Amino acid sequence: MSRLLKVAHYFFAAHCADHQPAAVFAASSSHRGEFLDIDTFADNAATWVRISERKADGQGRRFFIADSRDDRLHKLPAEKSNYELRNRSWYQVAMEKRSQAFTPISVSSNDPQLHLTLAQPVYGLDGGALGVFAVNLPFKRLNQMLQSMQISAHGTVFLVNNHGFAVASSTGDQLFSSKSGELQRFKPSENRNAVIRQAYGEAESSLQKTLESSVQRVSFLRRIAMNGDTLVVSLKPFGEGLGVRWSLMVAAPESDFTAMTQAAVKHTLSMTALILALGALLAIGLA
Repeated sequence: MSRLLKVAHYFFAAHCADHQPAAVFAASSSHRGEFLDIDTFADNAATWVRISERKADGQGRRFFIADSRDDRLHKLPAEKSNYELRNRSWYQVAMEKRSQAFTPISVSSNDPQLHLTLAQPVYGLDGGALGVFAVNLPFKRLNQMLQSMQISAHGTVFLVNNHGFAVASSTGDQLFSSKSGELQRFKPSENRNAVIRQAYGEAESSLQKTLESSVQRVSFLRRIAMNGDTLVVSLKPFGEGLGVRWSLMVAAPESDFTAMTQAAVKHTLSMTALILALGALLAIGLA
């Protein structure tokens, strides 16, 4: 368990050093049932770091509000019922694959946003499995990064998973709904943005396809007609090296770039005219 604790402690230190209030979850569970997990929760507009732990012969978890990785002074009410992390999907899939594994995308219970869990089995010096370390990867920052990208006036960039459901988007549109505890994911074909709908319609049949006699997935750059304009659509595989089979799509009306070019030409002509006018005035003044 000591190696698992070191991994969890490293994560805690990195989180505290980064001073990030976003929801966090990290857990380490041994094959004997002892575990340590770290998460954050909001209370009265403040975000707190909480540590929970259970011994190998324990039942419920003990909770602490933590200011540091070894802080156990601020106790919270203990859990009476049993809480078994070894039954969680991330623990089982990591132990089954004996390698790094991702869970399906879901919604955080303490922060309503999409996330997936990355699980990594930890082994002892004898090669035996000690347990699993897992961390939640929320998509909030991924969405923020895409939203900060300036494609063009009407350009968009978005990610979809291997089933075609939206993962992140530069438009900030709703990606899911959760009613009565049931998660409903949305596809770009349902988006209110016409550029996204048409780009996805062009790429949908190519998602997860591979090139002939190859394992390499299809990518393309196409120009398609769109309401008297031309839509430039790019499809690229994304995340293969990370263990996810997502697709990245970038789309923008060609008129956006034409307008940008025309604006640049007008600006250049205006500056040239100004320079010539100033030159003429200077020449008259010196005459």
